[in-house]
Amino acid sequence: MKLKGLFVGLTTIDIHYRVDTFPTSNAKTVAGACAMAVGGPATNAAITFAHLGGNSYLLSAIGQHPFTPFIEHELHQYHVALTDLSPTATQLPTVSSIVTTGGGHRAVITTRSSSPSSTSDATFIAHHEDYDIVLADGFNMDTCCGVAQQARQCGIPVVLDGGSWKDGMERLLPFVDIAICSEQFRSPDGSDEENVLAYLAREARELSGDHPR
Repeated sequence: MKLKGLFVGLTTIDIHYRVDTFPTSNAKTVAGACAMAVGGPATNAAITFAHLGGNSYLLSAIGQHPFTPFIEHELHQYHVALTDLSPTATQLPTVSSIVTTGGGHRAVITTRSSSPSSTSDATFIAHHEDYDIVLADGFNMDTCCGVAQQARQCGIPVVLDGGSWKDGMERLLPFVDIAICSEQFRSPDGSDEENVLAYLAREARELSGDHPR
């Protein structure tokens, strides 16, 4: 039986360029290769989960705009089932331009996040059998918190893709079982790694009942 994963968060349009060196100011550089694909933490995780043999379900705000057919085609191609959290929105999605050198260094220019969810109070998980795992990335925070709380009530493990601290993260962390955080993830307690780990450890103790909330 295939595992079922629910992925909540951001969908982007990623435009990748491969160059020998980064362009200098006022210079034009011809890329050795270029590709456009859907991206975003939750979306990338959903695609990877499906590629590894699971059933992927994505909750993300897409809307109606010129990129919509491309996004829907890509997700269908990768066998990811989509529920659009903002189906009537017309705002363009987040677009990221990613420049990568042969040595693996990269530079990223990105626009602001996509439209907020219009269904943040909906019930997406009602039973333990609905999903085997849930991942949230903190974009569309109200929906991430709601789904994570529903997952915890049903005994489904919740994973956080913590690329960076986002407004409202303190509301999401109490429902997180596994936090995978980047170097850019900074807690309110401070900016160094030791403080971040201490903050997450306190959240875990409070969640388990070792500390009063």
